[in-house]
Amino acid sequence: MNQFKNNLRFLVKQEKENGNKDPRFIRLAEHWINNFINSFANPSIDELWDIADRFGISVDDLIKKDLSAKSKISKKEIKLLIIDVDSALTDGSIYYNENGESWRKLSSLDQNAVTELAAKKVEVALTCNKESAAFFKAIAKAWNIDKLSSASSQSNTAKKWMDEMKIKTKNVAYIGTDEGLHKQFDASASPANFSTVSAEIQLNKAGGSGCVWEFFEEYLV
Repeated sequence: MNQFKNNLRFLVKQEKENGNKDPRFIRLAEHWINNFINSFANPSIDELWDIADRFGISVDDLIKKDLSAKSKISKKEIKLLIIDVDSALTDGSIYYNENGESWRKLSSLDQNAVTELAAKKVEVALTCNKESAAFFKAIAKAWNIDKLSSASSQSNTAKKWMDEMKIKTKNVAYIGTDEGLHKQFDASASPANFSTVSAEIQLNKAGGSGCVWEFFEEYLV
């Protein structure tokens, strides 16, 4: 229940800001805050169902999804998603066969995310280190991605792409581990197998295991 307390605090605050003065809700909110936010107690399964039902969300979203971050991102008009391929599209592993040929594991879910984003008129760009450039150039071609950069300063590259598309930082989302890009864009996420200080969202899936799909389905749709 890593997101439960933050989500409950956000949902109660949102209801109050929306002008909910229902006495029953006020009493419930005080009960939730005293018992689950200001203490170390955890709700029972039945209490989780009751809270989720009260706010019209699933229990899964209540305990796993960062609802505050989703609310912020939903207010932005995302036009470009920048993906760090070395941390988000793969888990960093390189596999070799007996002939010395190498390959990396990718998730078909992430490819589906790229396809869905294109259908929604959201461009996708890939960033990677120089050692990965040749491999991911082929991936970019196969996935119909025109923007690929292995430059040392990804922040400058991102700015160049924004200028070409005539968009602002609020229209860009990022998934990866580059601290500079996380600070540059509010709509940013880090794969589960990396801990990035400046990321707005810590995803539940790891790189190479569908984290791009998770970001797309849970936060960008």
